Amino acid sequence: MRSMWAAIIMLGALVAGCLVGILSWLGGANPPNAILAAGASFYSLTSFGFTVFEFLTRDPASGESA
Repeated sequence: MRSMWAAIIMLGALVAGCLVGILSWLGGANPPNAILAAGASFYSLTSFGFTVFEFLTRDPASGESA
């Protein structure tokens, strides 16, 4: 089950990163900067998604992941 959620988080971050890159490029950024914006967005959304997943699946009593 955990691997399915990891795939969902990664796929969502990938789609959002691609949209950020495309919108940056359409907004006038040169291609290298648009690619960097997409990568930064992917990295930050992936980190945020895994942090939220860890928070939601943590056992409050023991403090460890389920």
